[in-house]
Amino acid sequence: VPSENSAILEERLKNEDINAAGIYFGFIKKGIFHLSLEGVEFLYNLQILPNCNKIKISEKGEKSILYGNDILKSVIATMPSELKKNTLLAVFNQKNEIIAIARAAIDSSSFQNLKLNQKVAQNLVDKGYYLRKRQ
Repeated sequence: VPSENSAILEERLKNEDINAAGIYFGFIKKGIFHLSLEGVEFLYNLQILPNCNKIKISEKGEKSILYGNDILKSVIATMPSELKKNTLLAVFNQKNEIIAIARAAIDSSSFQNLKLNQKVAQNLVDKGYYLRKRQ
């Protein structure tokens, strides 16, 4: 919180019973840690996220992904030159914003042989999920 807003926040929260605050980093299910979009963004901002785990998509692709669709070859703008199948990927839009986490469905060596409508990565979670989920 910026220092100029901390007094306002402190005043509003002084009567609240808050146990914790912070970034939702992910969850553990059946002993496996699942990283959240917020966690990926945190790692990216600290420059901890490797370049080999980033793909950028077109504007058309962004709309498709935010509807929960997988990532097809036709919407890829840039991708790692040494992509390995099953690698977790941070998906960026043209404004360099993280919009999804995906799992690579192919190795980079297979990319050239794919048809435009074939899947490059499986969409695991995207920012559109928050709008699509039942309240």
